[in-house]
Amino acid sequence: MNIGIVGLGVVGSSLGLGLRRLGHQVIGVSRREQTCQDAIRYGVVDRVDTNLALLTDADVIFICTPLDAILPTVQRLIPQLDPSTILTDVGSVKTYIVKTITSLWSNFVGGHPIITTSVTQRGIAAAQPHFFREMTYVLTPLENTPTIAVNTVAKILCSLECQVDYYSPEVHDRAIALFSHLPLVASYTSIATYLNENEPNKTIKQTCQKLMSSQFHDLLDKQNYYLEENKYFRQFNHAELLQLLRENLYNLDRIIELVEQDKWCELEQILMLTKQEYS
Repeated sequence: MNIGIVGLGVVGSSLGLGLRRLGHQVIGVSRREQTCQDAIRYGVVDRVDTNLALLTDADVIFICTPLDAILPTVQRLIPQLDPSTILTDVGSVKTYIVKTITSLWSNFVGGHPIITTSVTQRGIAAAQPHFFREMTYVLTPLENTPTIAVNTVAKILCSLECQVDYYSPEVHDRAIALFSHLPLVASYTSIATYLNENEPNKTIKQTCQKLMSSQFHDLLDKQNYYLEENKYFRQFNHAELLQLLRENLYNLDRIIELVEQDKWCELEQILMLTKQEYS
């Protein structure tokens, strides 16, 4: 099968390595000529160019660009594609992307690999042929998405040893807002509180640096990475995030009230109930 990949960062390049290992012909497109040269050097693709016209004969095309570039990429691709070509993406927000692109191209299958481990290295050099092994990969077809398109993408992902799950775009976006976007904002509040320690001799901050847990160090180190990866959620998933922030604020106010009133038993009961529900 001829499989195209637009965007040769760590996700797109890992996809290329994995697909070539399985015997597919991989056609890559990148904005930068240097990236194209590196893609050949690292064995990520069979053919590569900066021009989307190279993908004319692709059977399936994975769009691995940043979230805000997915729709413009599809718009530029469409005039050059055969009607049977299947398009899919790896974007972390689905409702807007899926509904907008499906109105332009019926053979579009929304997708999102759920990367649970931190990817701190970028680019082709960090790509891995087994990057997707045992990874949950969500597909978000609509009711009118052609079955053959969904099955074709799912078959490719299963060959990469992914666990393929299916959700509506709306359910996906609510879940992502809960376990990805909301924690991002929550981590910001923790770091901001730490940075706002402005005592004259800086003793508190120095003590924190010595005593803080490794998890907090990791939080500080990875904050810029998370911001980069999620910087478009405010544009594409802001309604869900706003609702969750309000719910989170309600829960924080409840805890503040219990602490102010020294109701530690009630607080413990809430925390235990949360633990039981989560377990």
